[in-house]
Amino acid sequence: MQKRSDYTCLLLAYLAAWGLLLLNTGFVYWDDWILLHHDAATRDAFYALVAAPQKGMMHNLLQEIGNGVFIYRILVFLAYAVVAACFLWILRHVRQAEPGYPLLIALLAAVYPANQARIALIDLPYGLTLAAFFLATVLAMVGEYRHTLVPRIAALVLFAFSFFTKSLLVYYLVPILLLVYVSRATLLTGGSWQSCGRLIRWGFTHLDYALLPIAFFLLTNRYLAPNTIYEGYNAVTPGALPEALVASTRSLLNLSWFPAVRWFGEPPLRHILVASSLLAASAWLAWSLLRQARARRLEPGWLVVLVVGAGLLLLAILPYHVVNKTPAFDDWLSRHQLLMPFGCAILLVAFCRLVLPGQLARRGIMVLVLIGALLAARDLLWYYADGVRQVGVIAALRANDDIRAAQNQVVLFEDRAGDTNAMGRFYRFYEYSAFLRRAFGDASRFGERRSHWHEWNLEKIRQRAGWRHFNFGDFDADSLVVAGTATLERGDYRPDSSWQRLALLWTGLTDRSELERRASAMVVLRWEPGPG
Repeated sequence: MQKRSDYTCLLLAYLAAWGLLLLNTGFVYWDDWILLHHDAATRDAFYALVAAPQKGMMHNLLQEIGNGVFIYRILVFLAYAVVAACFLWILRHVRQAEPGYPLLIALLAAVYPANQARIALIDLPYGLTLAAFFLATVLAMVGEYRHTLVPRIAALVLFAFSFFTKSLLVYYLVPILLLVYVSRATLLTGGSWQSCGRLIRWGFTHLDYALLPIAFFLLTNRYLAPNTIYEGYNAVTPGALPEALVASTRSLLNLSWFPAVRWFGEPPLRHILVASSLLAASAWLAWSLLRQARARRLEPGWLVVLVVGAGLLLLAILPYHVVNKTPAFDDWLSRHQLLMPFGCAILLVAFCRLVLPGQLARRGIMVLVLIGALLAARDLLWYYADGVRQVGVIAALRANDDIRAAQNQVVLFEDRAGDTNAMGRFYRFYEYSAFLRRAFGDASRFGERRSHWHEWNLEKIRQRAGWRHFNFGDFDADSLVVAGTATLERGDYRPDSSWQRLALLWTGLTDRSELERRASAMVVLRWEPGPG
């Protein structure tokens, strides 16, 4: 009965944090615009470039279901729910010093307000592969406990599928260590030489687990390498690991994994606040450990858990730094936070337990869970308002006759209300071009930020136009003509608070015409003809 209530509690907390995903039924973000309203051949061509044909097939199937958006929301919600449940199962099967803490860790991981980019349709494969990875870990542990073959084979198949998210090749060290942990009773008996011999024999009987990631890496590098304009994308370069280790350690120490860092301002203020926070936390921890040692109540097991959490967090960040990606809360970068919640949850729970008495520690952790759920829900409301604003931008473009007449010309954009976009994100050229395509029904206009216009020339635009997923595939010009600059400013309707965004969501659920009116009231477009 206790098991069932733990899982119920976990899923309810997860629903509170991320349930708003299921109410965002029609808006898209970032690279979603290279999927939406394209034919299957266009999507297949794009995924051939990035050497991921399996994703092309998946998107082609899902784009035919309903409006091509809501099905993604359902699947991504379910995928991360599976991850949360599997994580709790794994924690329950790893010995803890005190009962109840596996649930607390799993709760904090489930609601941790990171990887908000899961809202993007194009990021669904990350959720599916992560769910496969955690389910495979559970099956591998079951196979090890019961010494049965079927769970082991299923685990290997799921692991192989999960490796299409390359960061999981590095994180795969975790399930391997868990398998060693499951077998510890037989591996660590007798003398050190006997234990060493047993460990070697154990390794030989688990060569399938060891060889799987190596075979996957070699085969995909040989046959599924990105090409043409994406050649070298996410390639691992010689000597990247030492630099990545330094960058990952720096990320760990500058608290880039902690949501509150978003409110620390910009450097040098952020550096001062981070350093002060680390110093205060270290002093508090040292004082607490000293006090517990004097009272002979020190539990060294929680120090081990603290180190394990930091190690898992480092392992979650490392593969992204290897390919020069930065896990951060800003804009599109949050998709690199895929693996962060698990190490973060363990680290924070261990810290709370070490610096606070038992009952107070549990209450402190529950406060963190509540804050995490509120922040996650707040961010999803922010993304909803962001989606509504995109509708307003498209409506403002459609109403401008000068832009309508600018076929085979360049439309530059200056967004002076970018602070209204969720998580400080900004629009890319394929998004602006998609807005123009949606507004006028053709793909003959190229849109880009005015600040990035210097990066383009006619040859580069023609090359990108050849790939229709960039949304200006009908662009055909012998010379570049800048039609003008569209400046986006804030309108009279400004849903800046979470309560206002919640009201906007309610409007979207109950009155579509009123939602469109509010969307138009969010944006004022000022047009300046000519190159400027």
